[in-house]
Amino acid sequence: MELRTLEYIVELAIGSRTGWFCLCVTLLPLAVALLEEWFVWQVTACGNPAGVSSPRRLFCLRILFGRTRARCFGAVAETWLPTAIRSPIYRLFSWVCGCNLDEVDGALDSFPSLSDFFCRSLREGLRPIDDLPTGLVSPVDGRVLTIGTVDKPNARVEQVKGTTYSVQ
Repeated sequence: MELRTLEYIVELAIGSRTGWFCLCVTLLPLAVALLEEWFVWQVTACGNPAGVSSPRRLFCLRILFGRTRARCFGAVAETWLPTAIRSPIYRLFSWVCGCNLDEVDGALDSFPSLSDFFCRSLREGLRPIDDLPTGLVSPVDGRVLTIGTVDKPNARVEQVKGTTYSVQ
């Protein structure tokens, strides 16, 4: 009787959209629980060098505020937008982020996604690059949030999103 029940559930899941949704909703918490257990095991196995008091809480914080959030936003930013809503969306984005739309090279509705708009080219000659023989030029708008000295060959640099990178 149990085998027939399992076959019925699989047939229901594969046979309809509602079934797929139910199967995904059922399996998602299981997948998250398995990932959480694996994460806790990894923290415990390496001896917990960072002194994490609650690996489970750290797992939840990483899901909410870590790379997962950035990947989700990236997926949304890569989504193709219908031409009719592009201009209002980009104007809202520009208003929120303080972008100067007078610098845009081309029409607003020519960018198929928010990512394409974000990585747009500017009109020619707006921002000339200085010729600095001993200076550093950055090709992006931004702010310096941290500054420090690289004093060892294997030093690591702290980044904005909390990830550190080797300078090698």
